Amino acid sequence: MKKRIKIISLSVLLLCVVLAAGVLMPEAAVRIADRRSEKKQEEFETGTVSSFRLTDRLKLAEAYDQEMYVDVENGTILERSEAERTADKIAEELALYGIVDPISCEERSADPFMAVSSENLDVALLWRCTLSDKYGIRMTVIIDDESGKMLEFLYYGISGGTAADESGTADIGAEAEKMRKLCEDYYGLRAIGGEYEEDTDYVSTPSAQLSFVDEEGSRITLHFSLDPWMKACWWS
Repeated sequence: MKKRIKIISLSVLLLCVVLAAGVLMPEAAVRIADRRSEKKQEEFETGTVSSFRLTDRLKLAEAYDQEMYVDVENGTILERSEAERTADKIAEELALYGIVDPISCEERSADPFMAVSSENLDVALLWRCTLSDKYGIRMTVIIDDESGKMLEFLYYGISGGTAADESGTADIGAEAEKMRKLCEDYYGLRAIGGEYEEDTDYVSTPSAQLSFVDEEGSRITLHFSLDPWMKACWWS
């Protein structure tokens, strides 16, 4: 993978240093979020491209090691109701591709937080949205505040009778193919290969690792796991 030189603003660097010291106050996080949102708005209006790409955010959703509360009234691009509607649309999209069953949502929640990777000095505002129905199906989705894109999801419930058979095994290849198609259509990535592990001994969890490249040629890997009651995906 080609190494990229990250352009880190002084505010983000200071944020990570203070986080490591354990003395960061929530108000400081909000001020930084405000500045980042204003900067992104300026970039959008002038037609410039952010150096922190969607693929970086996909990786950050799994790799961050610091999480801070953010006031929904300050520093966020999405409003809480918008984040909830976005989560609903994501659930519908996943159902359209046959990845999960449609969710007749009875309850929903959406909470913003600031995710920080002290290793890479990356920071982003994300939303943790949860949808659930009266049958016990539940899905948690991490959404990027800036783009509104799903970064990862965790789904509890058997999907369409295909997630797993009674023994707990599943056709992981077929399920991973659905994920490949979704990722190409939803994120605009190009698939370049994959590896699969089936549950042939009724002990291991069926899983897949699907490799993609973005429009700039950077590689990113989707990890997808499947057991009788849960589906999960994340990136690295």
